[in-house]
Amino acid sequence: MKCFENIVKKQLLTCIKLDEFQFACLPNRSTKDACISLDYFIHSHLEKPSAYARVLFVDFSSAFNTIVPNILLKRLSELGVPYYLLSFIKAFLTDRQQYVRIGNNHSDILNCDIGAPQGCVLSPILFSMYTSFIQSELENMNIFKYADDMAIAGF
Repeated sequence: MKCFENIVKKQLLTCIKLDEFQFACLPNRSTKDACISLDYFIHSHLEKPSAYARVLFVDFSSAFNTIVPNILLKRLSELGVPYYLLSFIKAFLTDRQQYVRIGNNHSDILNCDIGAPQGCVLSPILFSMYTSFIQSELENMNIFKYADDMAIAGF
């Protein structure tokens, strides 16, 4: 399944352009790149006399569990994602069954229609696309994103 998810991920990335300050899920971008970019943004400003910088670090709790499929699909459709990919993503995110097993005991099976499966290749990119509208319009502020982590830096 991970191989198939990688194919879907590549297709999604050809359809949409993520924010330039999104460092997750993109080729040749890493947490190190995000940290270096944030560091450069702060230090280039702090070279001025009497300068200061403020940074708010945000880590979304259980981020992938918060994806509402209909909202994500609407955003992806507006971004021009083809119907066949939207159909796959809808099937991937909805009508999933889950249960808890401890030893030989297990809970009842429940249907899950919110969130993205944990540990999947697609979950980080889907969350990145879900939050892609979070951008700064201000010249003195940037939002550095890495999947479910964010640093809002300004001066």
